[in-house]
Amino acid sequence: MNSLVLMEWQVLDQSIWELKEWQVLDQSATLELKELAYMELK
Repeated sequence: MNSLVLMEWQVLDQSIWELKEWQVLDQSATLELKELAYMELK
């Protein structure tokens, strides 16, 4: 297998993982914001 192709795959893999981590971070952030907003409304 071409090592260049392999490197590209690794980079792709890494960026996908980073994306997933960001989405999880994003979700927890929006959850916290929703909770804060809920407390404000109460």
